[in-house]
Amino acid sequence: MSSAGEVVAAGSPRFTLHTLGWRAFQDLCAAVLREVWGHSVQAFADSNDGGRDGAFYGTWQPPTDPSGVRDVPPGPFVLQCKHTKKADTTLAPSELEDEFDKVSALVKRGVCGTYVLLTNARVTGTSEEEIRRRLSACGVTHP
Repeated sequence: MSSAGEVVAAGSPRFTLHTLGWRAFQDLCAAVLREVWGHSVQAFADSNDGGRDGAFYGTWQPPTDPSGVRDVPPGPFVLQCKHTKKADTTLAPSELEDEFDKVSALVKRGVCGTYVLLTNARVTGTSEEEIRRRLSACGVTHP
């Protein structure tokens, strides 16, 4: 990711994800996960999503390519997207307070074993550690 909040890969175009609306970002995340995981990923409606932007209930199989994913956490998966319109910003754990409040209930309902957070903001190592700690404290097995 560049300092302007753009996703940059060698030989690839720049994607200014901050210019998307939150719904378009959420749809993009679901499409990318469907392609990368090769499984059906559910994206939920804008309202009454039960604290989840999406979910995956299947058994995630690693790709047959030897260079593919090795760690396969168990489900069910909760997918949560956090979009920002700011091109050069970082995500702070304090911005996820509403999410932390919802996660315990999701775990209790049996719909959250693995929590996947997708964002177009930068995440510092310190913030990532705190977010993982808070999600684990809520009962998430694989944050």
